[in-house]
Amino acid sequence: IEDKSHQYVRRPILGIRFFAFNTKVKPLGNPLVRQALVHAVDRKWIAREVFGDRYLPGVGVLPPGTYGYDPNLPGQEYDPEKARALRNKAGFPGGKGIPALELWSSVGLTNEEFVAEEQAVVKFLAAIGVEVEIKRNTNWPSFKASEWFDYRIRSAV
Repeated sequence: IEDKSHQYVRRPILGIRFFAFNTKVKPLGNPLVRQALVHAVDRKWIAREVFGDRYLPGVGVLPPGTYGYDPNLPGQEYDPEKARALRNKAGFPGGKGIPALELWSSVGLTNEEFVAEEQAVVKFLAAIGVEVEIKRNTNWPSFKASEWFDYRIRSAV
């Protein structure tokens, strides 16, 4: 910033964007399926290509700089081959038998970066044979109050 009358300070902020799985809906109750979905998505690519490296991919629920953050937590790496192997081990070879998953989002179409993030997730999951349909509810009180049983995957800011 060129304005000498102000001091520019850059520091981390607490901001979490997450995808929650409804484990009461088949096949998401199967931990192997959930692990396959996690290994199928390249969060580093999304951070770099969608968000211009302004964010760090999460490895847990707490970001760096917050109380309780564990820098030794390894997280789950992007590994599409491992994702396919886990999917197969869960009983869905080639993705056959997995119903289309609904990704419910509270983000409107005007937030181009978050829409691009969701589209990237759809692309990565399609690469392991999992179809995802994006559904939107941009009324935050309604979205927040919705029952966990009303979705398969939920995206929130």
